[in-house]
Amino acid sequence: MATYHYLVLTKAVEGQEQAFADWYDDQHIPDCLRVAGVTGAKRYKILNQVLSPNSARPTQDAPFDSLAIYEFETDDPTALAFHLLSIAGTQAMPLSPAFDRTGTVKFMAVDA
Repeated sequence: MATYHYLVLTKAVEGQEQAFADWYDDQHIPDCLRVAGVTGAKRYKILNQVLSPNSARPTQDAPFDSLAIYEFETDDPTALAFHLLSIAGTQAMPLSPAFDRTGTVKFMAVDA
């Protein structure tokens, strides 16, 4: 069985950043870790988007608030990601109203 990393960029509803962070860290990650095949998860707060050091403005506000990296041990990482998506918003994985679902980008990665 291989190890994969599921990278998820998310953002909070404007003005609800603390409620979003509390929900993500205290509820969402533990809910994900209860799913078979999810062996680890960590959320990072995004500070800014780094641009070229030669530009007039070397950083700018990022379009996301958080990067979460989940570790999967599975033979089918896409199926596991789809399973997580299918239970999102159910009793097994409640979603917070502070979570802006319109601003999420997901990537699957494996060691090179």
